[in-house]
Amino acid sequence: MSREAVLDAVRKALAPRPEAPALTPFLEPSVCPDLAKAFLEALRGVGGTGAVSSDPGRVVAAALEMLAGKPAPRVLLEGEPVPGLGAALRGAFPGLETTLDPTDCAYDLAGTGADWAVAETGTLVQVSGPGRGRLASLVPAAHLAVVPASALRAGLGEVLAAFEAGGLAGAALTCITGPSRT
Repeated sequence: MSREAVLDAVRKALAPRPEAPALTPFLEPSVCPDLAKAFLEALRGVGGTGAVSSDPGRVVAAALEMLAGKPAPRVLLEGEPVPGLGAALRGAFPGLETTLDPTDCAYDLAGTGADWAVAETGTLVQVSGPGRGRLASLVPAAHLAVVPASALRAGLGEVLAAFEAGGLAGAALTCITGPSRT
């Protein structure tokens, strides 16, 4: 490709573009009052599974189901996303770890909280910070995320607005949509 052809391609790429029309959110809160149901439907659509429950025992049951057949699973719990969850998981998994070892990430399951869940796409959003690294949700074979109902949002725009309003602009956001494909 000649120098002029490369420059023409760059000029074309940098040329002003017509303004995109405003996007209408896929899910309007007034149209879809049950964000939990919408989130679960979107999550299933991208290959994830989920349930709605306020019972820590149900979270432990889900963890046990995810680890069925593993004789001595290695489990990590980051934080305490639901009161009582740590104690309940410790009862089921005596070797429960609460600090991720970045040199040995061979965890079978990690339990974390999520700062927000996006109903439109089935996406979990986590903010990194002290004691809240991104590896816990990315490295283990399975990820069990606990999301409070108050963290459900219709679309990513609402999450970004909440993120900005919370003064967290320096932190990193991790968006997780469905099971890892890697």
